[in-house]
Amino acid sequence: MSLGVQVLVGLCMLALTACKQDSGDSFVVSSPGQHIVAKKSQDIALNCDVKGKDFNILYNPIVWYKLLPDGDQVQINNNLRVVRPFKDTDRYDLTMDDETENTFSLTLHIANITDADNGDYKCEVQFGDSRSDVLHSIEVPAPIQSLTLLTNHSRIEQEGNETKEYFIFDELQPAYVACISKGGYPMPQVKVYRGRTDVTSEFQQTVEKNKRGVKGMETVDYEIALTRYDFMADVDYSGHHLKCVSKVPKRPGQKVKHISHNMKRVATMDVRYAPVFDCDREFSAFPNEQAIMECTIRANPPVEMDQIYWLVGDSDATNTTMINVGETVDGVSANYSVDRMTDHVRASLTIDMVNTTHFKQYTLSVKNPIGESRMHAHLRLATTTMSTSTTEAPKVVNPNEDSKDNPPYVQDPGKSTTDSGVKFVASVLSVLAMLCLQAAIH
Repeated sequence: MSLGVQVLVGLCMLALTACKQDSGDSFVVSSPGQHIVAKKSQDIALNCDVKGKDFNILYNPIVWYKLLPDGDQVQINNNLRVVRPFKDTDRYDLTMDDETENTFSLTLHIANITDADNGDYKCEVQFGDSRSDVLHSIEVPAPIQSLTLLTNHSRIEQEGNETKEYFIFDELQPAYVACISKGGYPMPQVKVYRGRTDVTSEFQQTVEKNKRGVKGMETVDYEIALTRYDFMADVDYSGHHLKCVSKVPKRPGQKVKHISHNMKRVATMDVRYAPVFDCDREFSAFPNEQAIMECTIRANPPVEMDQIYWLVGDSDATNTTMINVGETVDGVSANYSVDRMTDHVRASLTIDMVNTTHFKQYTLSVKNPIGESRMHAHLRLATTTMSTSTTEAPKVVNPNEDSKDNPPYVQDPGKSTTDSGVKFVASVLSVLAMLCLQAAIH
């Protein structure tokens, strides 16, 4: 290259630099940022308008970037050319518009949107030591692929046209429970409910991000697990629902609808527990009357007849008598019945004729596969009686059963025995007065 040509090139470079510096201080990206929620296969245009007098893209290049979750960024274009890996998709393109005075536009077009296009896009113009940019965000919601609710022991039952899953727990025994959600974008929110109570905070959450594709065009598959290894079910939970819900968050005003954005799995808790008693511990009776001691028993699994018996007498003593259901020993019989609606058992002990030897302790023993339970009750001498009738029947009274001169009479139930006694004394005095009068005459 001749000396004259070199000088000419140098002068051109100085001129370009001077132009770049003179024009740069007034450039600004004027386009507003957008958050676009798009359907798959939709076409999108992201605007980047630069305002400034005498703007020239050759001196002040406009660059598009895709921002990555880790803070890195991947350049999309070099001047008006799309670069790899975006070029390889044949879906990215740039259009230029400089017809508006003092405004230059470089629009990024993305055709046939896919999951790989999720993310933030930045358009930046640099002039001298200054920069101006605009940020756009594209969100392509993806449905949840699967949702699983797990525990150690479960069973499936068909109830009519409905299939129900039951989770089997032993009362207050640690059990494994997990809710696992796969797929979905943006990252789903996963929660666990016991009945209507949100118990998510009692579970440990782990999130796995499985990435596929080249840098800048990656897709992310989320796997979110809520797990607990010491879930304890109380007997009061039995019959209640354990529910797992996974929900893709929805932006305010979002109109794009997708199936499977929300998923839930429900299981009914079946809590197994040892027998529980619902009855009094104190019973009373009068001698020479019948006495019945009854008790309702709840248990899961339900108790069987051959697992119920009574002990008559102190259960710690050696002289107790055991009475099985269906047996009668010395006028004392044990029976039971079952409520078919609830599977609750009613056990009873009947004493045909109470005497003083029956006032003692009685123990009801019941067993199921979870455990054995005992209920101690006492039969005591009744001290009062309650009348259940408002009308008392007349009573036949004989004031002196050994005297033939005083025949029995019917006492008015509405009058007291004190009134009857006064009348009796008055009649005796009247008879004595008659005798005295006759003696005086003679």
